[in-house]
Amino acid sequence: MLLLLLFILLLFVVVVAVVIVVVATVVSVVVIIDIIITAVVVVILKISCPSHKYVDDTTLTELLSRNQSSCMDAYFNELQQWSQANHMLINEQKTKEIILTSSQQHALSIPKLLNIERVTVFKLLGIYVSSDLRWNHHVIYIYKGANSRLHFLRQLKRAAVLCEDMLLFYIAVIRPVMEYAASVWHTGLTAELAESIELIQKRALRIIFGGNSFTISSYHSFCDSLAISSLHDRRDKLSIDFFC
Repeated sequence: MLLLLLFILLLFVVVVAVVIVVVATVVSVVVIIDIIITAVVVVILKISCPSHKYVDDTTLTELLSRNQSSCMDAYFNELQQWSQANHMLINEQKTKEIILTSSQQHALSIPKLLNIERVTVFKLLGIYVSSDLRWNHHVIYIYKGANSRLHFLRQLKRAAVLCEDMLLFYIAVIRPVMEYAASVWHTGLTAELAESIELIQKRALRIIFGGNSFTISSYHSFCDSLAISSLHDRRDKLSIDFFC
């Protein structure tokens, strides 16, 4: 019985920090709120607008037409009341708001939430979302992450590791960085952004197998000979498999 009480006490101490991310979406306008709530117990979140939860991240969405007024302020107040009723505290300093829209004028017409910072770029579940609905920031993020891992590939090359093993290392460690949640952002890429991601795979293949820069035809032929696809083709298939 004593051990059980000690275990319950330990569990009580561990479950002290809970992070909830709240997102409100608006047609071409989305309001995203990142909220940190400190609590001992997490109960079911009940808010009037649609909500989605993934582990400790929660999103609240609001869909508006061009001439419709936002009710996010009311939803946020409702969240505050819910938090207080469940003995939680919202950290407003870590709460962010973002408006996603193709119209800057429309964004300015949406009133700011009181004491909440409005940002133009927001990282949500590992994806950088920009207020202009473009993916430049996210591509830069994954490009840097994948490019930095090419260093380990060069180290394997210096250690005379077999090409087949280095290719497996690339497929297992580097390529997934460039395909995380690809079905979300793939169709929104420009040709320039797509090519900047493809350059990482081309660079990796040159490190592994040597050789000069690829032409378009030689690159696809070389991928076929290795039984791998271009990153663009893989993202196409991932998107089709996800949505179909």
